[in-house]
Amino acid sequence: MFFACFRKEILNSMLSTRYALVFALFIGLTFAATIMRTELYKKQVAVYAEDQRQYQALIDSTESVFMANEIGITHARRPSALGIFVAGLENEINRFVSFSAGGTPQNLPRPINLVSFQCFMQFDMVFIINVVCSLLALLLVFDGVCGESESGTLKVLLAGPLPRDVIILSKLAAGLFTLLAPLALAWAASICYVFFAANIMLTPDETTRLIWIIVLSFLYIALFFAIGIMVSCWVKRSATSLAVCLFFWIIAVPAIPNLVPMAVQHILPVPPQARISAEYFAISRDVHETLEPQIREESGRKFTDIGAVNQDVEYRVGKEIVKRSEAVDRYYLSIIKRQLALDQSISRASPAAGFVYAASDVAGLGVRDFLALVEESDRYQHGYNDYSFKLIDKANAAQQEIQRMMDEWQKQQEKNPMTPMPQLPEPARVRFRDYPKFDVRPLPAAVAIRNAMPDMVMLCGIAVLALLLALVGFMRYDAR
Repeated sequence: MFFACFRKEILNSMLSTRYALVFALFIGLTFAATIMRTELYKKQVAVYAEDQRQYQALIDSTESVFMANEIGITHARRPSALGIFVAGLENEINRFVSFSAGGTPQNLPRPINLVSFQCFMQFDMVFIINVVCSLLALLLVFDGVCGESESGTLKVLLAGPLPRDVIILSKLAAGLFTLLAPLALAWAASICYVFFAANIMLTPDETTRLIWIIVLSFLYIALFFAIGIMVSCWVKRSATSLAVCLFFWIIAVPAIPNLVPMAVQHILPVPPQARISAEYFAISRDVHETLEPQIREESGRKFTDIGAVNQDVEYRVGKEIVKRSEAVDRYYLSIIKRQLALDQSISRASPAAGFVYAASDVAGLGVRDFLALVEESDRYQHGYNDYSFKLIDKANAAQQEIQRMMDEWQKQQEKNPMTPMPQLPEPARVRFRDYPKFDVRPLPAAVAIRNAMPDMVMLCGIAVLALLLALVGFMRYDAR
């Protein structure tokens, strides 16, 4: 009996015009998004390779310590192929970050607005599943029970020998199949296009992540199906069921992920960039006004050449400014982390936010990866400053030794004009491979999946609860 009901429900759903239109719309959107994101990925890889080539040619010609510090070091993470399916925060994470001695990381995302908001703004598979598929799932099942009650079909079914649990379980199983089948087909078509048409291969780590993202998408669509069928089992009219489902979708999908960041900005505002710049300027002015005269006096006793004095003063003043600015950087980063944590905690009241955060984290393009980039950049900048300052100290010491040798030679030449010039030491050459390493790799797949597990459990739990409520509602349903 179950399989007969299951077959009937599937045929009724798949042979309907509504299902055909939904199926065509879904497949068309996912395929268009895949093609667009694939072409964008290819351009990102090409730009990354060209920038790396040009930068490598630049650093290969660098030998002076002071020239190296002026050029600095530029790092970037290679674009991830998973960005084709889950854009997440790739625009923030995959950007180039430049470091120079005595400065702060340049081109690093230091957002005034919540960066997590960008997770919901990219046109990719996750966006289509989150917005389009969830709505289509509700539109397909909102009248699964109450619609049959209005047409009189349900009354006939309940009057027969079929138990109610067989009827509702067959409806649930058939409904899930009819919704997940086009989703599976869309994923298969997108992956085949990426592999065979675009010739983009995924690493084993990326393949593992993609499988978990697909599982997440199935859980998410199953949740909205469960919500829709649950509402249909507890109301009498299709119009009422549609209104309730649309109200839930508006609150869960567009409203909470977009409104919560605005509220969090008022609850825990991040200082504007102008204020941070003003603090940097105040630190710089204080150092120049209070310490620079003392430093210049000390440098004047060490060097006789005015150029060497100015160079030493600039170096020591910059070192002191960087030291005092580190506290500002740490404070600003702590505010960003607290704001993002609060935003995610509140936003997870919506299953849509949980799904997007989980998918982005699994792909290695989520908020945790963004924070890891910011923290690693600040850590590296401090290590880069220390290493650069040590190199400058060595260069200054070598310069002092050269000056001492030249002064000694001039004294000897006054006594004996034929005194040959001493052989001066060559300035140390800079090798960028000796600099501290900047690690911007994504979090390991096992860690990313473990971080996303609470959201997966939440989606699964809500879906199971909604299905149980649907079963209870149908068992008590009065088809009269």
